[in-house]
Amino acid sequence: CGPEGLAEGGGFAMINPNTALLSISSRINQEGADQLEAILKVAGVRLIRIEMPGWLIHVDGAFVMVDKDTALINPNQLPWGFLEELERLEIKTILADPDEFWAANLLAVSPGRVVMTKGNERTAETLSKEGIEIIDMIDFSEINRGCGSIHCSTQPLMREYV
Repeated sequence: CGPEGLAEGGGFAMINPNTALLSISSRINQEGADQLEAILKVAGVRLIRIEMPGWLIHVDGAFVMVDKDTALINPNQLPWGFLEELERLEIKTILADPDEFWAANLLAVSPGRVVMTKGNERTAETLSKEGIEIIDMIDFSEINRGCGSIHCSTQPLMREYV
């Protein structure tokens, strides 16, 4: 981003090869979103912007693609219009347990395969019932105390869509 633009990876997610998501918050501003949108437009990718409620800063705590057409969401932390957009895009949604704060902050390592953190067992059970393979449940309690989780501790990988 240019000198006025702010953007961070935790606020960004690819939904499909043609659609991306960016959350606006205290850590991602409209100028940063404008700059990212210009870059994505050249690649033929549409950017959806949502505003995070309250003090939430990144969408990766409320939304993550766990398969090519399936997302894990915490609907209490997402705007209604975005939930409607997911429906229009024919993205199946699985609800994270609302009492497991870090449940949606997981790492999808391939379509239908994820790594999660301990303390999110109810969400892991729900994902398993929906056919998502839980590779491992890692103890991340010390990182969680600092207001981050497993997705926050990774960098995006270049992947081909299957």
